[in-house]
Amino acid sequence: MRPLFAPLLLLALLLGSCSVVTRIELADDLSARVTTSITASGEFLRYWKDLAELDPRLPVSPLDPVVLRGSLEAQTKTVPARLLNPKVSAEGKTTTLTFSVPDSRKVVSTSWFEVTRGDQRTRVQLTLDRKTLRALASLTTWGSSPALASLLPGDTATVTQNDYAQLLNYLLEPYAKETTPLVAQSLVELRLQLPSPPVSTEGVLSVSGSTLIARWPLTRLLSLETPVTLIAVY
Repeated sequence: MRPLFAPLLLLALLLGSCSVVTRIELADDLSARVTTSITASGEFLRYWKDLAELDPRLPVSPLDPVVLRGSLEAQTKTVPARLLNPKVSAEGKTTTLTFSVPDSRKVVSTSWFEVTRGDQRTRVQLTLDRKTLRALASLTTWGSSPALASLLPGDTATVTQNDYAQLLNYLLEPYAKETTPLVAQSLVELRLQLPSPPVSTEGVLSVSGSTLIARWPLTRLLSLETPVTLIAVY
């Protein structure tokens, strides 16, 4: 079984200098529609080009629509958690991916995304830790690359969010005049639309009606000094 939008999230983390916005629309029957837009900076794309020359396992571009479409289409063949209607489009430096999931309760390969339905309420929980992040890496076609694996912390490594910011600044220095704002502005935003307004939430930035919004710096999700948890009950 495959995770809901894990490869897309992991791609954003490994890019190190980009922003990603993912919207998950959860229906009352617990099917889901996922839309993810990833925007990579020109500085990072030049850095990736140099990486790809050193490691032939990496695609020429991490946002190549053909490569991403192939990855999504491969997941349409998994049972029972098939992805339906995968689409990939690109405009400028932004690539947008969309797909549907018949039952969000059956997309868990690492227990990082859990949906539990009770008699009265439904509970949604998203949890990311270092072990999960490495498990997600193994699901991608380029996750075995030593160049990218070196960016992921070990389970017991003492690596802080500030450490990662300094590392990314160093790696991007040859490609950009101002690296600090570039890294600081690289964010992951998650918008989770529930079938009805939540009665309780944890770990979200804001709630608007039935939509929960969470946002993290990429360096926070790379370091994962402490797990990231988002919980909603509706």
